[in-house]
Amino acid sequence: MRIILRKNCGGIVYHVVVILILFLAVYLFNLASSLNQERSQFQEYTRSKKSYYMAKSGIEHFMLKFKTFLRRYPETIEIIRKLPKNKKNVYNSFKEDVIIPPDNALSGRFYKYGIKEFDILDNNDKLFTLEIESYGNYDNSETNIKRYVTIDR
Repeated sequence: MRIILRKNCGGIVYHVVVILILFLAVYLFNLASSLNQERSQFQEYTRSKKSYYMAKSGIEHFMLKFKTFLRRYPETIEIIRKLPKNKKNVYNSFKEDVIIPPDNALSGRFYKYGIKEFDILDNNDKLFTLEIESYGNYDNSETNIKRYVTIDR
């Protein structure tokens, strides 16, 4: 008895299996790359959100210190209030004395916040209207926000 082997034993099944494996490999590659892209977009979103909240905390920090100055040293605020608007160096010195960036030595990420500029727009005996521009930086994502705040004495 002699067994005859044919060269084309597999027929079309072999080709279909190879094509299905190729489609599955392409699908898995696309799935992995889209998940990687979504993760990087989410990380960028959280960095920008954190930098926004750092800028917002800069304004809150400024407001806390400004209100403390109003209560403890009203004569300093009166001097700043009476200055003409072209005396920006006095404003900058007040800004640098008021805002102290946080210590980030313990964090693995780089973050800071501060005040870029502030101005006293309207000042009557009872109210201050301030224009405050703040920046927040978290892991090389920077956000600038500007607020108009009215403070009563």
